[in-house]
Amino acid sequence: MTKTAVLIIFLFTQSILLNAQKSESHYLFETDSSWFKEIFVFPISFAQEIKHVGIEDARFPPGWGKEASPEFWSYIFAWHIDRNEQIRRVDLQNNLQLYFDGLLNLNNEREQRKTVVTLTTNDKANVNSSYFGKVETIDTRYTKKPMTLNVLIEEHYCDQKKKSIIIFRFSPKEFGNPIWQTLGDVELIKGVCEL
Repeated sequence: MTKTAVLIIFLFTQSILLNAQKSESHYLFETDSSWFKEIFVFPISFAQEIKHVGIEDARFPPGWGKEASPEFWSYIFAWHIDRNEQIRRVDLQNNLQLYFDGLLNLNNEREQRKTVVTLTTNDKANVNSSYFGKVETIDTRYTKKPMTLNVLIEEHYCDQKKKSIIIFRFSPKEFGNPIWQTLGDVELIKGVCEL
């Protein structure tokens, strides 16, 4: 059996387990670094309007859900998806709005305000990120208050295989805070054309 077939079987099994899971915690397992890891298969249950084929690999530092922690709401995820071309900024903005509205259950909230995503193209050649910006939403999980997450997005596109790996790093901390180095040290990919 090839590595791809084994990966597909694993992800399919994990998707079934996630859909059947009813507890508060959605973590699949803890990584060697004590970060939690979560795998979703598209369509993601809470954001089915995002029309990708592939998986999401998410990592959460130990303090990401604790308001007093310097890691609060700081986390990273990567989308390994099939694409015919590089993703456009407007599509990323729309996808993130759908993602956070679903994740935070804003579609069912009485709040009139939904998630607002603003992304800017990163033109600095010495920086890995394709885009940076803000996700303005409501923290329905912990603080029950409006929340702004800064975001760095990095896309790796392989034209030969028609696949993309898009890495999203989030934190309410301003860029330059040490948490961004911590998020940057998490390795989620080798190279999309090597997959």
